[in-house]
Amino acid sequence: MATYHCSVKHGTVGIARPHANYICREGKYGTAKMKEQLVYKESGNMPSFVGEDQLDYWDAADEFTRINGRTYEEFELALPQELSDEDNLKLVKAFIDEEVGETHAYTFAIHSKPAANDREQRQIHAHIMYSPKVQDGIERSREKFFKQYYAKEPERQGAKNDTRFSKLTGKMEISNVRLRWEQMVNRAYEEHGLEHRVSSKSLAVQYAEALINGDKDKAFVLDRMPQVHLGPKLTYTSLREAAKYIDPKKYYLEEAPKKVRHNFLARQQKQLAEDIIIHRRERILTLKENLEIKAQERSIRAEVAEKVLSEPVIERHEENAKDIEKELSARLTVSQAELSAATKELQQFRQQKENYLLSEQKIKELANDIYTKQESKRIRTQVAKCKADMAALNELKAEWNEKAKTGTLTPEEEKQYMQQAKSLQDAYTKRSAGLKERIEKMKQSLATEKAQKATKEIADSIRQRVEVARQRIEDRKERINNLRAQSFILNSSRTNLIEMEKFVHEKNKLWNRMERNGLDIEKIKTVKNPNERMKLIRSKIVEINYQERGLEYRSQKLNRFMMKEEFARNAAKSVYTHGQYKKYVKLGQEIEKLRKEILLAPSNASLTAKLDEQLQQHQALKEKLTQTLSTPHAQASIQRMVDARMEKNYVLEARKTVMEENLHEIRLMKDELAGMREHAAQDIVLEQQRSGLEQAASSLVDNIKEIASLKEAHSLGSLTARIGNSSDHLYKDRSLSHGGYER
Repeated sequence: MATYHCSVKHGTVGIARPHANYICREGKYGTAKMKEQLVYKESGNMPSFVGEDQLDYWDAADEFTRINGRTYEEFELALPQELSDEDNLKLVKAFIDEEVGETHAYTFAIHSKPAANDREQRQIHAHIMYSPKVQDGIERSREKFFKQYYAKEPERQGAKNDTRFSKLTGKMEISNVRLRWEQMVNRAYEEHGLEHRVSSKSLAVQYAEALINGDKDKAFVLDRMPQVHLGPKLTYTSLREAAKYIDPKKYYLEEAPKKVRHNFLARQQKQLAEDIIIHRRERILTLKENLEIKAQERSIRAEVAEKVLSEPVIERHEENAKDIEKELSARLTVSQAELSAATKELQQFRQQKENYLLSEQKIKELANDIYTKQESKRIRTQVAKCKADMAALNELKAEWNEKAKTGTLTPEEEKQYMQQAKSLQDAYTKRSAGLKERIEKMKQSLATEKAQKATKEIADSIRQRVEVARQRIEDRKERINNLRAQSFILNSSRTNLIEMEKFVHEKNKLWNRMERNGLDIEKIKTVKNPNERMKLIRSKIVEINYQERGLEYRSQKLNRFMMKEEFARNAAKSVYTHGQYKKYVKLGQEIEKLRKEILLAPSNASLTAKLDEQLQQHQALKEKLTQTLSTPHAQASIQRMVDARMEKNYVLEARKTVMEENLHEIRLMKDELAGMREHAAQDIVLEQQRSGLEQAASSLVDNIKEIASLKEAHSLGSLTARIGNSSDHLYKDRSLSHGGYER
């Protein structure tokens, strides 16, 4: 299994020699068990003050490096498991030549041990320590070598430090190192004729590239949570605790620490996605090869049926299908819980950050308030109060004038109105006193170049905070949309899997019935009695006719359950927009209904007003949905959901194919039974003819025997007759002539 890992770590004062002992399995790390894990170790590029013990260099680094300095940089690399130890050693040395060079002291070791999560997997990796001190050819003592570098007189102080992993350029350099290691590993795979490849990119980037390249299966596998590093202590602790449970999954899902549970779910998600892809590919290869040419559906169906019958791929995975279904159900439950938690988190975040989502006008006002130390805010508040007083005064005067015109204003009410008007007028006069001068002074203050520059800087700062808050909300929205799509796809996959199990059961049932029909026909052929054979043939024809009608009805019924792409796409859009698209479609239907009602009652003003209101809502929803659904992320997520839902058609096509094949076989059996019925009818006729002749012959013999047994019968003259095998002789009876009988 090809895995990628390349990290850069930094060592501080005091840990260089202990870490060198650890990777070289020396000192307290030189136990027999740990030495078994050591494949190779080597040190190189050591300065002249290092003796036979080359790890003594790291002692000197710990001793003489300044307290806040770095004693070493370390590359930690996961090596390809598919390559031999010799090939991995060549790969590591090539990496050292490129990344460390000849001017840095280094120590590296290769370890190989069973993986903590899977003891059957070999975890082979390399630790490469190298000193940031650059050897420039100047001889320095053990103590001077690690002192601070002095550019004007390099020989007086220590060696220069390599700063490529500093805060300024470190992230970019680490990305470049990871990319070069990816290229080296993939080149090694290619040289050894292996198809494995690794990538230094994040899962999100790989997922996006897979979508762009149209590799939906790869994108489906990559659409998962990334794993986090647990460390050996937490890993072995979790394994030990999980071993105490009958079902270790219960520990990982309920009792394990957050990091352990996260990694378990990430691994389960990856394994489940890979299983689904394998199952999906087998189904596609088995059930359908081409759905693009609609005009050739029958020929395609026949081809798929042939594959279903010749390649028992599904049967081999029938036992695993239930396990996959359980895993899908578990993952769906977890995904729905994550979706609920993410939605709640977004709501809370919106409540916390609602003050940061400001309009451009509000941002400018806030910048002015900050610059003027809230003076502009106080002026705006004063102006708002003055406007409120004036509005209340005008409303009171309008009410007074209305009553005065109608003549209903009493002296008491007039007095009360005058008091209220005077109070409002006094309040307005008091609040507006000096307000114009303050406003003018504020405008002049804000019009200066200094003020405009300062307020612009403040506004830019506020915009950045607003943009960050908006971006965080958008990120959470995108995460929620991903979770919705994931739940939708998992639910569709589970449904398709259940349909596949039903199809397998139905297919086996149909073919078992066909085999039983064939055996029944063979048994009927062995029946010798034509009448009995005819009864069995007629009974079997009735049974097969019933089977044929049932298959025809079920085959036609399947067409109603075929998933239409338009329906699947509308459902996916509704899921992605959290039901807004469904609301938009329903609102459009209500508008059409209202228009029909208005045609019947054109003078109904309430219906017209309601239609205008719904048209405004419909247009607003349309603009919002267009903006939401036009993003590449939305289109990719919707397409994934549509593809997952449309997979149901593969199973239905296969069921229809098997039914049509069974119908063909049943019709062939009907033809065969019809031929057998004709032969049986002919055999019955022949049997009846043969039985009639035998009855006639038997009757003749009985008559002759009856005549021979008469008393009057006797022999005449010397003539005798033998009847059958009897030895009796019939003699002529002379008395017959006397009775008028002739011989």
